[in-house]
Amino acid sequence: MGVAMADSAVDRVDRVDADGDRRALPKRLWAVMVLQAALMMSMAFLYPTYQEPDEIAHTDYVTAYRHGDWIYGPGERHYQDGVLLSRDVPSTYFQSNIGKWPIKPRAQRRSFDERGTGYTEPSWPNQMVQHPPLYYATAALLSEAVPNFDKQHSDVQVFWLRMISLLLLLPVPVLIFLIGRRLTGDDTVGLVAALIPLSMPAYLRVGASVTNDSLAILFGTALLYALSRVITGDLTRRTAVFTGLLWAGALLTKGLALVLPPFIVLAYLVGASGALRERIRRAWLPAIVCGGVGAVVGGWWWVRNLIVYGTVQPLGLGPHYGARSVRYGPDRPGGTELGFLHQFVRLFSIRTWGSLGLIDSPAMPTWVPTIVLVAFLVLVVMGVAVGLRRTSAPRAAALTFAVPVALTLVPLSLKARGIYLHTLMVPGLQARYLMPVFAGLLVCAALGLRRYTGRFARWLPTAALVCVFLFQVAAALVYFMDELPSPYAPSIVDRVRSGLHVALGWSPWSRSVTVGLLSAAVLAAVAALVMFAAQAWRTPVAAYGGGSPLHESPESEPEPRPGADDSKVSLGDRE
Repeated sequence: MGVAMADSAVDRVDRVDADGDRRALPKRLWAVMVLQAALMMSMAFLYPTYQEPDEIAHTDYVTAYRHGDWIYGPGERHYQDGVLLSRDVPSTYFQSNIGKWPIKPRAQRRSFDERGTGYTEPSWPNQMVQHPPLYYATAALLSEAVPNFDKQHSDVQVFWLRMISLLLLLPVPVLIFLIGRRLTGDDTVGLVAALIPLSMPAYLRVGASVTNDSLAILFGTALLYALSRVITGDLTRRTAVFTGLLWAGALLTKGLALVLPPFIVLAYLVGASGALRERIRRAWLPAIVCGGVGAVVGGWWWVRNLIVYGTVQPLGLGPHYGARSVRYGPDRPGGTELGFLHQFVRLFSIRTWGSLGLIDSPAMPTWVPTIVLVAFLVLVVMGVAVGLRRTSAPRAAALTFAVPVALTLVPLSLKARGIYLHTLMVPGLQARYLMPVFAGLLVCAALGLRRYTGRFARWLPTAALVCVFLFQVAAALVYFMDELPSPYAPSIVDRVRSGLHVALGWSPWSRSVTVGLLSAAVLAAVAALVMFAAQAWRTPVAAYGGGSPLHESPESEPEPRPGADDSKVSLGDRE
């Protein structure tokens, strides 16, 4: 039955591949990749070390893996002295900005090991022991490729670890584009979807920080691409094994991947065809293969936790730091359900679009990112209403991609709600936790724009790119602002000049090297804008469902395939 089931899906898969995944990637997509790398590189210069939440903890745990210290129990890992002493600037993500701190000369920024290889017990152990080992082993292995890593200045060491995150996120725009094209057949949808994350300072900060979220986003996006193939009818055993391996990688990177099995099962049911009973008959075998591979390869870490600690994910700080009163202070009753909802929306909007990737402050006025968040959700709803016409259940397939986001939000919001009602604090609500599973929503939002802009859609990628620039410039200006009394507040020009002075001073590299790299980032942005505008000017794009080819032939020619029909069918003809 499994062979027959796989064969029944081949025709649908080949039909999609003939005018979908097998087309060459458009040149503008490579520009998006370069632009993403340039923006992340720029952010890596704007912050001294350890300005991202938990960056010092991730750095210390990568250092532990480099020294051969692999797996610790809860509360057992204490920070290496040299890592703690390399905090030349206090963590400012709950303050105003870094301009108030004197710049430390580069010659005094010694390496971790030079500052101390001992393990002094601080007030808080390193909680990263609660995470699986894949990111830390990967970062430690890649850092070995850097010559004389252990002897370089601490800020240079952190810079190279940040570049590993940049490297891990480099394929993400391509994966998002492929998801969009696989589900819609439309290059414009894929390009716009790939550009949306570049407007999110929180996303760019992940690629400019030492954090396991970078590998989690890579695996999560790759998993969604594999499942986009499943949703469009690819029920072959090969894809099931590949999808299971990607889920296993996500499981060995971060615990939030544990919530994904319902989404995987739903994707297989939507990808099959026929009535519910027929869908189950076609989907159950590849779904079991996928789940079995993922559970065996990636589930052992969580089974081990259950056996050793009696829980799937123990608190990394250890039992002595688990009480709410210890972590968040004494109870402050007064929290309400409505108050929690307000804080929930406010924090997610600010932490996604409202600041330069910081937690809360400094940030734009709350209403700005809130409007952006609401507009994004409206576009997602519009995309769901249009439906993914390459699937057997168009609207159900589109709605399916909201499931992993909802599954991720449930444990985060429930935990945060309980703490808020007792302490008025809302911990653990950060946009980066949703980024491994948000590619499907990006495609739905881009599809909503594409559907309702008609023939003006030729300018959509260019408009999205302009929005990226506007948001990043606005976020940077917010970040550079000094909190001085109004009569003494400098002009925006003075703020930018002061901010650049601080960024160049704290950069791990010399002023000339830093200026050169930042200038290259500006040139990459200008070149991308020119390329996008020129392509839009010379290449007409049909209205969505208008009956003419949706792919942009001058930029991405279909690759020849023996036996394939060279004719193209519009999405409108597939309804």
